[in-house]
Amino acid sequence: MDATHTAAAASPVVSQIRTLLLCDLTESTRLVEQVGDRRAAELMRRHDQLVRHLLQQHAGREIDKSDGFLALFEHPVQAVAFALDYQRELRALGNAEGWPLSARVGIHVGDVLLWENTPGEIARGAKPVNVEGLAKPVAARLMQLALPGQILLSGVAYSLASRAGGQALPERVSWCTHGRYRFKGVPAPMLVHEVGEPGFAPLRAPVSGDKAWRDVPLWRRPAVLGAQLLGLSAVAAIVAMATLRTPDAIAFRERDWVVVGSLNNLTGDPRFDGTLETALRISLEQSRHVNVLPNLRVRDALQRMGQAPDSPVDRDSGSEVALREGARALLLPTVAEVGGRLRVSLELVDPNTQRTVHVESADGAGIESALRSLGVVGDRLRERLGEAVKSIEQSSAPLEKATSPSLDALRAYTLATQAFSVASLDEAHLHLQHALMLDPEFAIAHAAMARYHLAGARYALALQSLQRAVSLEHRLSEREKLHVNALTAMVSHQRDYPEKWRVLADMYPDHHAAAHNYAMAMWYEGRFDEGLAYATRAAVPQSITRASSTYLQGIHALGLDRFEAARAHFQEARSLGLSPSQNQMASAVHAAERNFAEALRVLGAVPSRDPGEQLVRSQLLLAMIVDQGRWAEARSLADDIHRQALDLAEGPTRWIALGAHLAGYRFDAQIKARAGDVFAQVLPALHAEHPVDRERAASLLLYCGLLGADAGDIGFARRAIDAVGGIPVASPQSTLSDLVRIVESQVANTEGRHDDALALLQPVLAGGHGPLWAYRAAMDAHAGLGNHENAYREATRLAGHRGRAYAEFTGNMLMQAENVLQSNLALLRAAEIAHDMGRPDDARRHLAAFERAWPEPVPDPQLRDRVEALSQRLSRQKP
Repeated sequence: MDATHTAAAASPVVSQIRTLLLCDLTESTRLVEQVGDRRAAELMRRHDQLVRHLLQQHAGREIDKSDGFLALFEHPVQAVAFALDYQRELRALGNAEGWPLSARVGIHVGDVLLWENTPGEIARGAKPVNVEGLAKPVAARLMQLALPGQILLSGVAYSLASRAGGQALPERVSWCTHGRYRFKGVPAPMLVHEVGEPGFAPLRAPVSGDKAWRDVPLWRRPAVLGAQLLGLSAVAAIVAMATLRTPDAIAFRERDWVVVGSLNNLTGDPRFDGTLETALRISLEQSRHVNVLPNLRVRDALQRMGQAPDSPVDRDSGSEVALREGARALLLPTVAEVGGRLRVSLELVDPNTQRTVHVESADGAGIESALRSLGVVGDRLRERLGEAVKSIEQSSAPLEKATSPSLDALRAYTLATQAFSVASLDEAHLHLQHALMLDPEFAIAHAAMARYHLAGARYALALQSLQRAVSLEHRLSEREKLHVNALTAMVSHQRDYPEKWRVLADMYPDHHAAAHNYAMAMWYEGRFDEGLAYATRAAVPQSITRASSTYLQGIHALGLDRFEAARAHFQEARSLGLSPSQNQMASAVHAAERNFAEALRVLGAVPSRDPGEQLVRSQLLLAMIVDQGRWAEARSLADDIHRQALDLAEGPTRWIALGAHLAGYRFDAQIKARAGDVFAQVLPALHAEHPVDRERAASLLLYCGLLGADAGDIGFARRAIDAVGGIPVASPQSTLSDLVRIVESQVANTEGRHDDALALLQPVLAGGHGPLWAYRAAMDAHAGLGNHENAYREATRLAGHRGRAYAEFTGNMLMQAENVLQSNLALLRAAEIAHDMGRPDDARRHLAAFERAWPEPVPDPQLRDRVEALSQRLSRQKP
């Protein structure tokens, strides 16, 4: 073959950006000396098989092989994943063979020249692919610099791999930077980074050698070090460290957490103490990339560490807090006077090593420049941590606008937030008053004042403060605008308030209160699946609502009939400090499983500190007694609840208790009269001042109307519908409108208009989230039309949703006892329908379940006759 033909057959030389990896087995010569040629050769063969298997697994390509391997990867994260697996598998191989094996690895990303050799050249000993370019010796120098077991990366390889890590890399991976090194044959110094698994990787700076050595700045060289140290201030020393550090040496992913440490105030001016930390939190909380660990979680972590909750968060304690709470970085702010100017600095600290890996600083003239400088360094840090510049520009408001241009006002606000954290509400109120005196347009202070009023149930005053904050929205960050608008909508009970919380939670996933509030709204709606998702987001370890959100997880899991999950959530909520009186629904899990002995034991251990708590506990107890068919006890407890309700002041708790007691008289001839009496007592509450109170009253009136319709009193049912008027339409919760439709459908069923009943129920049943009673109304409608299959389906649904029967919020748990009563009656109805369908075995099964649920005779003669008639019909049929 002539030269012309050979050149034509060869592939062209192409220039590409690729990731190069060089790995080399350390002390391979000593290995041969110690174990002999044959065993060493077998070990090397297994080593090479391991490398090639991992290259295939991580999409790498072998380029060359001598003592080590040269490999090519498309992406740096693939090379890092290969290197981590390689070091791990190499240790395992060495342990299996009884000989310690380790390797050095170097990874670099750069421009390389590639070309494919012809088959003829390969036959004569050439490699299939040639790779050349400066990137190759750089990767080689990194590999040669590495310690045994160490993986070193260039700055560009680190930056790309750490950001793309995600699920491609193991969870226990540490990244660190070792400063700048000079490599022989490479003109400029380079940042050197390391990646490895703690406990196995060296994770320490490699030693300088003749081909690679640390680049020491002039001021750190021995000849001038002493003189330089005399002239350095504390802040200048911090900033100088930035020349030795990579701009971003922590593998920070979107929505990772940071801990804000205590301010190092070198000015001696007390106005900065706490104030700049508050401002820094507000600055970073505007980010959609960085999550800031709430101050309450920091205080909790300090207490678990055996320290006072208000202890300074310094490098040591802050790093431990970060590691405990799963935060990726610690931020340490400093303020100092340098050269007659005020300097604000921010250190980014790796909590794994407690080393400063990056520093940002900004100078200004005078005290009034502090907030502006802090905003500058905060925005720069967000960019260093990977947030897009456009996102920073869109979501950031100048700190002096998002807070207050008055440091004294901001200081007063900071003291108020500290008082809130220890539940000193009066002290918080005084500080907020002072802040607003100094800056009447301090928008977030107005929002905090609303928080103070809400804690005292002063809703009108809270709404005034919120409306003032809304009017000053030009002084709010985007995050705070969303929060204030959502809170205003909730306090004023606007129809769209749940959606406002959802938007805030989705845009700022670290706003756990927003996720919690949306999960609460979904409980009110009966949307347990969606509620569970948001409660789970709010129950993470970093959340200030963790305990109550975990409890809410339990309620939603119960509503989805996931009993094991619900039990686990309730137990965790208790372990997180939720008081027994706040954890009453834990007993409902056992009741839903018909383990009533355990349910009553758990409920009996719940203290009742006031009449309101006693009534809530009695409501749940009544539901459990009704669920067991213990009718004499149910009636006695219902009388107790009625007496307790009459002793209460006029209000929602009294109304709900009056309605709840009706379940104890469900099979009594007095039921219609009692429902009418409750209706008359609660009717004036439809004109209550607050819309929430009006809705609770409307729920109770509709429940009374439902009992009337079920007893055949159509006039009473229609009177209830007319009485509530437009209240259901204005409600943020659809359950009130659903109740109207259910009452109307039951009226239609009573009048024999079963098609109309189903049409009314269609919107309620469409999403599967409506009140449980809708299944009862649908069952009656289908049975009235002779649609036995559909009626049987609704009956079994109603009987099967035991957890939902206890968890449903409708009317502030008003219908809890009614729900469990209907779920048991559905067993009998399912048995009757199954018999009518010619399925006696199913009929016997459902009837047996009904009789196990209610072993005592039911006090309703008609119901007893139905049970007896069905039993006789089934006894005449062979199984």
